[in-house]
Amino acid sequence: MLRQITDLVGPAQGAYHAAKKECQESGLVIVETCIKRSPLEHIALYAQGRRPYNEVCRLRTSAGLWLIDAFTANRKVSWTFQSKHIAEYCFPKNHKYYGKVLAVDFCIKHHADRRPRQNWNIKLTVNDDEVHDYNKAGEIFEKYGFIWGGKLEIPDRLHIEWSVNKL
Repeated sequence: MLRQITDLVGPAQGAYHAAKKECQESGLVIVETCIKRSPLEHIALYAQGRRPYNEVCRLRTSAGLWLIDAFTANRKVSWTFQSKHIAEYCFPKNHKYYGKVLAVDFCIKHHADRRPRQNWNIKLTVNDDEVHDYNKAGEIFEKYGFIWGGKLEIPDRLHIEWSVNKL
């Protein structure tokens, strides 16, 4: 899985940087966890929580992903098979954005015990303002034109995507 903003479609890159900067100014340190993934990586991730542990391990190994424990393999991490993290699913070969993707998965870094750590807790409030930080980050990204995963049919608060209609 790649975490390069340059893999995101061009029009979304500037918006992403501006939103990330505003998040930082609000006390939210955003870390990209996934932007672009191969079809094999996505098949392995989609299998988690849906297929037996040994099959998940086999798929992850064939995709070049690290092995995980049975508890982790039992948790779903992807809600769709047609992921906007996969370039081949986003645009046809003759499209000017072929090879680019439309989605970013992120987490918020906080400083527990004076050590910066990535945190996936959707109820995290690093600045103690009673607003969940992922909700605040989602609102900021929406302001810059992204669709925030927290408002999708199956909420995914650690996900944003750029609409094809904005290209």
